[in-house]
Amino acid sequence: MKDTFKKEISRDRPFVAYSTIKPYLPLEDSKSYPSGHASWYTTASYLLADLFPQRREPLLLTGRQGIYAHPFCGLHYPSDVEAGHRLGKAAAQQIIRSPQWSKFKLSVQQEVKRALNPSPAGLPLINY
Repeated sequence: MKDTFKKEISRDRPFVAYSTIKPYLPLEDSKSYPSGHASWYTTASYLLADLFPQRREPLLLTGRQGIYAHPFCGLHYPSDVEAGHRLGKAAAQQIIRSPQWSKFKLSVQQEVKRALNPSPAGLPLINY
């Protein structure tokens, strides 16, 4: 969906449209609107928040903080990020309502429990 919007809207990135903007991250060659970076961070944070409801607020906050790196560094306009955020949230909501997600959540309950009970070093216990 993001790629369809990028193709249809075809908005240049800020550093392309304005030569005075000097980006502080590696350059992206795709169009600017909507932000795929913001879509990914938002979707990931909502899905993780659904898996770990006890950590919902910190996970969503981390997702919100992650989406603002690109506008601060000259790679996106704020509206690109807001559109990416809305797209990511809508995608996460669709995924969370799906039967596949419910089945997946059930299949990872043991890993979720282990992740919520960290080892003494503060890292989750992972058994392979």
